[in-house]
Amino acid sequence: MNVEKIRQLFNQIIADSAWWSRLKDSQFVTYLVTFVAQIFFRAEQVSARRLQEAHLSRAQRYPSVLAHSESRGYVARKRIPLKKVVGITNDTGVDKYLPALSKIYSASSDLHFVNETPINIKADGKEYELELIQAQIQVVEFKVTEEKSFQEYLLPVQLSDKLSNINVKVTDPSGKAEQWYQSYKFRNTNASSHAYVEIYTQTEQLGVRFGNGVSGKVPELGSTVTLTCYVSDGFVELADGVKLEVLANESLKDLKIKSKRTLVVGSEREGMESIRNNALYHINYDNTVVFDGDYKFFTNQHIAGLTFFRVWGEKEQEELTGRKDLDFSGRVYLSAYHPLMDQASVMQAMTELYKNVKTLNVIYTPVACKMEKFTITLTAKILSTQKQDEVVGLVRKALSERFGADAKGHNGDISYDAVWRVIADLGLLVRFKVDVQGVDLDVAPSMDVFRYLDISSSTININY
Repeated sequence: MNVEKIRQLFNQIIADSAWWSRLKDSQFVTYLVTFVAQIFFRAEQVSARRLQEAHLSRAQRYPSVLAHSESRGYVARKRIPLKKVVGITNDTGVDKYLPALSKIYSASSDLHFVNETPINIKADGKEYELELIQAQIQVVEFKVTEEKSFQEYLLPVQLSDKLSNINVKVTDPSGKAEQWYQSYKFRNTNASSHAYVEIYTQTEQLGVRFGNGVSGKVPELGSTVTLTCYVSDGFVELADGVKLEVLANESLKDLKIKSKRTLVVGSEREGMESIRNNALYHINYDNTVVFDGDYKFFTNQHIAGLTFFRVWGEKEQEELTGRKDLDFSGRVYLSAYHPLMDQASVMQAMTELYKNVKTLNVIYTPVACKMEKFTITLTAKILSTQKQDEVVGLVRKALSERFGADAKGHNGDISYDAVWRVIADLGLLVRFKVDVQGVDLDVAPSMDVFRYLDISSSTININY
């Protein structure tokens, strides 16, 4: 539709009117048609934009992406809290007991921590290790005022934004309290299953939804729904050797607590593009761990920031070791690298994560990844109008961001052609030659080997 077609349509409409037909093709009609055309074009523009929001792959508004994700049953990843190991020493002469969910605070970093497991600390001067997560506990309660199918309870936006975990407990009218478990779309549930699903609405509120009495139990009228919320600061750092103290318990203030190693690096909640992509993929993932891609998705949802992750089975392990062994049967091997965690912490984090995965006759075995670095020698010429230092800096930055140990995407699979293409795509060099030292990029690395480019040790010679 254009202005001329609108003019023709307008003339057809007024042709039947003795009075209006006199104004056909007049200046008045021309301006009137122009005005109407502008309204039409604007309405068409707005309609097209609204139609775009109806497709998850093209939606641009955050609420639209969230609405699509909710329709597909995908709940955006919450914040991942920093997980730290601390050493506790008791020099008081009296044995101490630190209960679960104790409030532990670092004054120097202004960070709050809690412990998920209790611990007895004897007054023997020895150091006891304990795992802490960076979070504060907030409890929100809802009263069940009516029994209805798929009842929802939503948390405030401010609380939803900082949430890292949530536990659900329902206390019936008689006072009996029971912990309910999270389900995926009420799968494998019945009328008596104490199951709920997490939801994340387009209003950016996280909440829980209960069943309909057929798939999942409906909380009784008069019950109290208690949501124990773990509120985290997300990506924060706590150096080793920092002093912490127990809050709100005078008898435990004399315990000497110092931070040690990091188990899991914290991260912010999932962003819009990640939510979109995962919601599009999630229907294939289906909340199960079966295929290679499932392991990657599942692991990255719980341990954010991994730049290398591999998973393999019995056949690959036989090729890796060069022998057959009955012990390889029924095992799934996992190897990963995180730029901010040592290998011991990565392996422990994966062990903790996969011990809760319910599978039949499968043993998950974390394997320390072997670091294999290589260097390059780049010889190139540039135009006389370019500055050597700037070009060298840009080349190093591009190669580091694409193939470095901290770079996401390559997962240790690097080819000579890929290196050459990154350099060529910069468009900075008139001609160049790349030589690789340290490894043969034509030979694929072993499953447990993380290959990366050591750009700081590479040589870049650029002349005019």
